[in-house]
Amino acid sequence: MYELKKVLVATDGGERGACAVVTGVDLARRAGARLHVVSVADMLLPTQYLRGESKQAIEDVTLQSMRRIAEAQARQANAINPSFHIISGTPAPTIAELAAQISADIIVLGAHRRPEIERILFGSTAEREMRLAPCPVLAAAARCQAPFRRVLAAVDFSCRAHCVIEAAAAVARIDGSEFRILHVSDPLTPLMMTIPRDELEALARANRTTFEQLIRRNGNVQECQLVERSGYAGSEILREARDWGAHLVVVGSQGLGFFSRLFLGSTSSYVLRHGEVTTLVVPENEKQVRTAPHSDKDAA
Repeated sequence: MYELKKVLVATDGGERGACAVVTGVDLARRAGARLHVVSVADMLLPTQYLRGESKQAIEDVTLQSMRRIAEAQARQANAINPSFHIISGTPAPTIAELAAQISADIIVLGAHRRPEIERILFGSTAEREMRLAPCPVLAAAARCQAPFRRVLAAVDFSCRAHCVIEAAAAVARIDGSEFRILHVSDPLTPLMMTIPRDELEALARANRTTFEQLIRRNGNVQECQLVERSGYAGSEILREARDWGAHLVVVGSQGLGFFSRLFLGSTSSYVLRHGEVTTLVVPENEKQVRTAPHSDKDAA
């Protein structure tokens, strides 16, 4: 069973970082989880900016400053005995590597909206992180100190959908949330419109049966509502979240290549880019959602 025992919060020292810290600290408190805070200094400095100082000296000053800011943010969020990790590197892979080292159950980041073209070409740290992380990634849209009272999990019929359901159910158990599971079926194509009505109805019944069987296979799921919509997944997920008033949306990631992401995107990227709600992205690789016991050794 997926549980939250170690929460890794990533901050860049700014407002996005503050959203992550406040959200992650309160989530760790509600779950009774061990809290880790990471801040990554991207030290790719052109030599012309060194101005006679060594790169190491600048890096040391930068890391010290980032530690002070991270500690201040954690203190303001009333964090209890956090472990701090102030590291040099490229943010997304460095955070993912640390998460693996400390056996984190969840990474909490601040959601970030970029101009459309830049976002399409490069994505956000949260989007890059969700493709690298060894555990679910929560993108906090605001400073969330209240429990997630309504949790919406969006699933397909793949064999990996249970990972999404288990992660969503874990948060719902912690917060005593209303829990809703959504499946979005593809819209009717011109070809499908030529199929006799009775065959379409039989297909819909088969899909419903598959949906219900998927839920039953997840024995750790508490009482929940099942909802079906038809249309394009990303927009329908956000419509359901808005109509229902969801406080947390849980979706699976997709391991698409660069050109697929550039021209097609993924459902999780669409929800991150266009939604106004805090989003939990769960890796589609089943091995990434760990259910094994934790080691007793924590990173300092």
